[in-house]
Amino acid sequence: MTVKLRALLGSDIHAVLALDNATNPHPWSHAQWQQALEAHDCIALDRDGALAGFAVTNTVLDEAELLLIAVDPALQRQGLGTQLLSAVINALRSRDVAKLFLEVRAGNAAAQALYAKAGGLRIGLRKDYYPGADGGREDAVNYAFTLHAPSNGTEP
Repeated sequence: MTVKLRALLGSDIHAVLALDNATNPHPWSHAQWQQALEAHDCIALDRDGALAGFAVTNTVLDEAELLLIAVDPALQRQGLGTQLLSAVINALRSRDVAKLFLEVRAGNAAAQALYAKAGGLRIGLRKDYYPGADGGREDAVNYAFTLHAPSNGTEP
């Protein structure tokens, strides 16, 4: 198995749309993906030459938000999500980003375990944040990663 991390490109749009549809109950549209590729940092994870995962972050000054991360359902539980999240964190650290934030569905225990294992701290809960599959709403759990200590030695 050959795994490669690289920038997600416009030429990946059809593969990323298919993967987003397979992993996200509310996938992004073609237009949203085009905008993300132009405005955000997008990482692709290839396995044996095919798109196996992706991550999208938005950075403002020294803080970033993980907007979306996914691994092909057929390839989950093989450490690819850990590799992808590590690549995101390392890329942000190399740019002196101090904090990474994200929201995850309260019912997504696997993702929460991944974030906790990678050093993320649960910092809050947003009630009724996500649309639910049954027409209701689902809470979001907020996580934060400290990537660099603040220069004055104190936490913000």
